[in-house]
Amino acid sequence: MQKKWTRETVFEESKKYSSRSEFKKMSSGAFRIAYMNGWLDEMNWLIYPAPKPIKWTKEAVFEESKKYSSINDFNLKNASAYTVARKNGWLDEMIWLKRKYVIRGFWQSRENVFNESHKYRTLKEFREGCSTAYYSAIRKGWLDEMTWLKRAERKPDGYWKIKENVFEESHKYNTTTDFCNANYLAYKNALDNGWLDEMIWLKKNRRQKNGYWQNKENVFNEAKKYKYKSDFHRKAPSAYVTALKKGWLLEITWFQPKGNERAIEGSIHIIYVYIDEDKKCAYVGATNNIERRDYEHRTQSNDTVFKYFANEDKDVPKYKILREGLTVVERQREERIQSLYYRDILHYTLLNNINAKVRTPGL
Repeated sequence: MQKKWTRETVFEESKKYSSRSEFKKMSSGAFRIAYMNGWLDEMNWLIYPAPKPIKWTKEAVFEESKKYSSINDFNLKNASAYTVARKNGWLDEMIWLKRKYVIRGFWQSRENVFNESHKYRTLKEFREGCSTAYYSAIRKGWLDEMTWLKRAERKPDGYWKIKENVFEESHKYNTTTDFCNANYLAYKNALDNGWLDEMIWLKKNRRQKNGYWQNKENVFNEAKKYKYKSDFHRKAPSAYVTALKKGWLLEITWFQPKGNERAIEGSIHIIYVYIDEDKKCAYVGATNNIERRDYEHRTQSNDTVFKYFANEDKDVPKYKILREGLTVVERQREERIQSLYYRDILHYTLLNNINAKVRTPGL
């Protein structure tokens, strides 16, 4: 059962920790209540520890680089050490790091992109395996020539609401789990319409056979594996549907918000930045879910960060958190302040729409 936090118990809990970040990490529920009620400022025993700077000597950079298998991983997981190595020309000496490309502009070459594409069977595999080459092929109109890459057939609206279509699709799989993972939309319609019991060719999960999800405790234990309601719905549809039908979803309060997060006044927001040190360019953003936002920046072809680094033939670097623990109002103010700092003080070119997001303070 979830603990009910009062002012007294929150303060008592907070005294177990020496910093706000530790408090937030180890007891997020109590931290959230303290944050929303403005109690953090009273907790003067919680400090902001200053990050200990690392001096990246050649020896330290080489030692760090050996933790990774490729240049891409090195850049993604320790951008500061990678940047020092690149600026000093040490990357060529790191022969243990696999290269994704040989020289700058590698994926501008038709021959290189086509050679890479032959490693994959489908467009999806090509996109996930080497996104830089894939989007170069899109920009240059080469994808239509890659006839060896299978295209996913797009079904018309309402196709999976027809029982015959769903049954025909289900015959491709051996188990309900395989069916769900391969074609969730068809599976969901089968589940919602009670067609799964008729699909005797599909091996059923043991839990589906014996009424496992009719037990409230089993459903709740499954739900606790997921951060978002949508993940619960997608990865455990039988448990989710049971919880929905029995009204248990209202009691599952630990799911994090995912959607119109800017409108959630109680959410805890952060300010972050992506930096291209070579060209002194930066993207300053704000979110209350950095994992989801980072994923979008790295995978969505219409995203500003993705497009910029793809055009530069670079992988998207690791983000840097500038401020955290902000309300919606603080977030808006801090996003503007940090954007102005990078633009006017550090003299970076902002990748954000400057006219729309960065205005002179006081105007």
